[in-house]
Amino acid sequence: MGSARLSQGKQWKHMVWKHGPWTALSACIGFAVATGSIAAVLVSSNKKIVAAWPSSSYPVAIPVALTLLVGIANMCLAIAIDQAYTVAWWSKALRGARIKNLYFDLDIQRSISALLRKGRTFDRFALAALIAVAVSVLDGPIIQKASSITTKAFSPVDTFVEVSISNASLPGNFSGFDGDGMQADLLTPTFARVYRDFLQKNPIELASQGCNYSSQCTLTVPGPGLDVNCTNNTIAYNFFDLAAASLNTNNITAMSVDIQFGQDQTVAAMSTIYLTTRHKPDAPCTGNLIQQRCVLRAATVKYPVTIDQGSAGLSRWLPSMNETLAITNFGSDDRGSLYVGTIAGGMQTMLSGIVFATQSLYDANAAIVVAVDTATPFLVAADGLAASTYLTSDISDYNNCTMTWDDPTTDIINTLRELMFRSAIAATTGNESATAFQLLPAMEIKTEAAYESRYEYFGIALACMLVQVLCIFLLLHGWHRLGRNVSLNAFEIGRAFQAPLLQVGSTNNSVQELLEGIGEKKIRYGEVLTCTTDGPLIPFLAEDGVLVEDILQRRISVQGKEKQPAKNNSSADEEGIVEAESGQPLLMGELAFGEPALVQNPRVGTLY
Repeated sequence: MGSARLSQGKQWKHMVWKHGPWTALSACIGFAVATGSIAAVLVSSNKKIVAAWPSSSYPVAIPVALTLLVGIANMCLAIAIDQAYTVAWWSKALRGARIKNLYFDLDIQRSISALLRKGRTFDRFALAALIAVAVSVLDGPIIQKASSITTKAFSPVDTFVEVSISNASLPGNFSGFDGDGMQADLLTPTFARVYRDFLQKNPIELASQGCNYSSQCTLTVPGPGLDVNCTNNTIAYNFFDLAAASLNTNNITAMSVDIQFGQDQTVAAMSTIYLTTRHKPDAPCTGNLIQQRCVLRAATVKYPVTIDQGSAGLSRWLPSMNETLAITNFGSDDRGSLYVGTIAGGMQTMLSGIVFATQSLYDANAAIVVAVDTATPFLVAADGLAASTYLTSDISDYNNCTMTWDDPTTDIINTLRELMFRSAIAATTGNESATAFQLLPAMEIKTEAAYESRYEYFGIALACMLVQVLCIFLLLHGWHRLGRNVSLNAFEIGRAFQAPLLQVGSTNNSVQELLEGIGEKKIRYGEVLTCTTDGPLIPFLAEDGVLVEDILQRRISVQGKEKQPAKNNSSADEEGIVEAESGQPLLMGELAFGEPALVQNPRVGTLY
């Protein structure tokens, strides 16, 4: 195999173009096309609508396209590395190598488990096999993460939306039940459900028509609400004067929330909420408290609403906003619109339950008191959760005049406002006589599911595959030394290592040329039965169709001596003798491919 010209004149020719690894190179080109197609898919689908890529008539799911293309890329890599293994193995055989190493290099190509078997070694074949397995496992999941589905918003368009909400005042018996006065003792069942939804932050379900489920519509919804009118002022404080007992009191209120409603049964009192807040915003022990006084009157207001998938979102109110469309003026004859019943028998009111719910969340008072007979100069006395939720001081400032609070006024008004909006929807739903539907102008922003490409994952997958490509080119190194086309076909390898049955023509012939010479010859894997005297081995030619055990039962006469073949003996294996396999017919005219089976003479110890 190492000479330049063999016995029958077939020359070993180093022909770069004729014997080049064109299959591997073509597969690498196919790999480049497949990965380029993956990149094109990711670029072209980025920000595109899922139902319209590549076209609305024939949409294709990106995960399917990526799976197909990465499968093609992996197939090309498999084809390329197969020829690279072949080139590298024959190059190694040309340089000379141990048989066990050549065997391992063949074995590792077929199964990575060869690394777990005896005789393993770690060379470039093993490295390439490990990388090929890792790439085939990892590149698919990684490339799938290169594209995800997100929501895309289109430019807004003008439209009209019909919403189910009345712009009339809430019913006079809507929110609270006053058992023995004008302050709510219990919530009505309808408003109790509204309040529970508010506390649980459940979506505001607003029935509407004209706003697609996949769209987002912004509009202004008229409805019953509260007109807000707030003023603020400051109140000076000095805790050092307090500690010096120069004042008639021993404490200063540093934070408070007071919500008042229904001082009497007049329509003004039953349609107006009074809110007063006070807080200490700064740490110094001398300064100014900020006090806000707000008057909230029943009114028709405009709610800025966003409808998204059937739920309404209410934009946050800010002090600079004026949402009032008209203040509701109740006359003396309109008491029935504000409350139902009498003080003696219990009353149901329009607003008392809403005020009661808000008071439970926000009514609070926090006073800093001069301490007596304590190690600290001040103590804090507080009631109501808001005194804690709006506290901005660190724990180290507790029981000190440096304690500070945030202003809760805006949050309180937003709570009242959302409760009124939820109540308007609930009152409309439960009142068939209410003016239920309003057709309102809106701005529609269409949203659709769209693809979003994440190129970093494509880069990771591509880097993994390029490592395998590098291994392929390392294995192909030395291909120019091959003088003919080669393969890892078992017959070609057997011929190269001088298997007797395959020695026809030049050993530089390809396996195709070999088959042209002996392709029609019939061979059979099995054992050749031979027998001998003390002299050389003599092949025994069996009759057509005769079984091996029939031959072993015969007496064979060789050189005038008559001897009985021995029965099968398991000790023969230990002496390197392979026993004949019984039950196999030997056919005349066929070649038996395998080892000779030797029969031992038990009497003299010689071979037949």
